[in-house]
Amino acid sequence: MNVSDIKIELKVKVLIYIFLFFCFFPYFQFIDLQTDSQPYALLFSILLYPILFEKRMKIDFVLLLSCFILSVGVLFFRNVDLGAIKSLINYLSLFSISYISYRCLNKTDGLSFDFYRKVVFIWFAVGFIQLFIMPSFLSAFIPRGDNALLLKTGRGVVGLAPEPTFYGIVSVFLMYIGYLNFEKEKRLKPIILLLLVQLLVLSRSSMVIFILIISFCR
Repeated sequence: MNVSDIKIELKVKVLIYIFLFFCFFPYFQFIDLQTDSQPYALLFSILLYPILFEKRMKIDFVLLLSCFILSVGVLFFRNVDLGAIKSLINYLSLFSISYISYRCLNKTDGLSFDFYRKVVFIWFAVGFIQLFIMPSFLSAFIPRGDNALLLKTGRGVVGLAPEPTFYGIVSVFLMYIGYLNFEKEKRLKPIILLLLVQLLVLSRSSMVIFILIISFCR
């Protein structure tokens, strides 16, 4: 492999990790777009698509792509408004982000535990600072992210999400990722404990806690 090939591989790897960052921090905003979920993961998935695309696609992704194509067809038979465009983008995101995530993890031999651990630590650090030190920490980068009123009403903090419930959902989502990918990893238990602290102490999302209890009781 020559120098130019190494540079290309490095650029691809950088794009992959930027894409994965926005997958794990989907609400982080640079420009106020008046929406909770931000488009950055979708944009980077589109950038990676020409690099990571394979002609043979699993049936799951074919079905997701078919849903997007059908949504484009439906758009021709209805009035094109903001709601219709958002729906179209959602269908595109469902396919593009799912497919590129799969291809990225193939390229990197799966999700590394160190990357996963750093994601959990970042979520925890932001939530901890918001609850105990500075309620408005990083609020400029979070949709509806000012914690002052939420803390007065006894609710938890938002972390890097629009509201505490979303923060709780992310915590549970990260727990599932840990158990599915790193069940035999000895360092997983402290990470799960940290996620439980985020769910019970930082986000205090009663709805998510209830759903988690129900899922464990099944």
